[in-house]
Amino acid sequence: HGDRTPRTPLSSDVDPAPWPTGVRSQGVLTPIGMEQHLELGGKYRQWLVEDTDMLQPDYDFTQVSVRSTGTYRTVDSALSFMQGLYPSGPLPPTDDAEGAETETGMTGVMQPLPVHSVYKLTDPLLRPYDCCPLASSYMESLADTPAVKQSDIDNAALFDRMGSVLGLPGLSTMSINEAADPLMCDYLHYAGTEYALPPGVTEEDYQGMVAVYTMMVGLKYPQSSAPYETDIDASLVASLLGGNVLQYYIDAIETQLSMDGDDAVQPAFQLLSAHDSTLVGVLGSLDQYTAIQPPYASHLDLALSGDVVRMSLNGVAFSPFGLSCTDCPVDRWLEEAQKVIVSDWDSSCALPTDSYEWVVYTLSSLVLVLAGVAMGLAYASLRRKSKSKSVYRPLDSPS
Repeated sequence: HGDRTPRTPLSSDVDPAPWPTGVRSQGVLTPIGMEQHLELGGKYRQWLVEDTDMLQPDYDFTQVSVRSTGTYRTVDSALSFMQGLYPSGPLPPTDDAEGAETETGMTGVMQPLPVHSVYKLTDPLLRPYDCCPLASSYMESLADTPAVKQSDIDNAALFDRMGSVLGLPGLSTMSINEAADPLMCDYLHYAGTEYALPPGVTEEDYQGMVAVYTMMVGLKYPQSSAPYETDIDASLVASLLGGNVLQYYIDAIETQLSMDGDDAVQPAFQLLSAHDSTLVGVLGSLDQYTAIQPPYASHLDLALSGDVVRMSLNGVAFSPFGLSCTDCPVDRWLEEAQKVIVSDWDSSCALPTDSYEWVVYTLSSLVLVLAGVAMGLAYASLRRKSKSKSVYRPLDSPS
């Protein structure tokens, strides 16, 4: 997704940045984020329509599919992207009863584009970390790892100072996101203005906080070849967090290879709109470095051209699975991808196995969600009182 508001905003007493207020304004796409994805969609139009003729100039639902997580920022990012891919204007002509071509009745307005989404607790494709108990247990277990304990020691002074300045006492490596999320949103959205950093936070402080945050991203979303420092196998976690998207890629590639001539049975362009955590999870399953903060409007592409697969991140091709190729033979790519996929995702995630357990698990999840909403509303009341796609044929994706 693109530029967004903080998910966990700091108190206005310590952060004067003029973000919109209210629970429903948290973690939503900003106009800057919409523009970022509109521009990105325009680059894909240049690539897929103008340069390669892979897609028709006008929207055709048989050529394109869009899937998003169920959050405002990812749905808005997908819609903004698609508006860049298919700008406002006349819709394709249609044949009337006599066979004469006539324009549809929506000339000059935004093209309606369907975006499919799924609730986060039932979305193992794009939000596996929300519906995989084993992954949650793994992330909690990181508190006892040498890397996290050493980080707490090395950054004790920084955490103490930032906790005081930002009104977040007890700040630690495990809770770094409470401070890093609003700080990064400020820094990127208000770059070059007085609101880029809250009073009392220096550039050195900010970079130190981001360094801890990205270290934690790398631990939470491990590479498939990473050794593990907890009782839970990190390589298994990498498969669980990125393997479902890999399976999506595998299914799409195999379907494409089985197509007979022009008998298209799936869209040529398939867009998945998700989160930084989704992206780094997939990178981990591809055995790529994950201790990163992806820029806004980042895009992971898979392109199939004949019997060659190319993957790229923000327009830069890379070698997946430790292979020594960027343009990899499709058979070899599929062979390596299959090694990462777990045979039974549900059981590997320690999900319930019978209907009764599922009812208990679902109700427990619902109670947690409702409790979170209630806490958020109570917090808001107290305060008042006081941003891969998978593509076929052309290989060079936009940078």
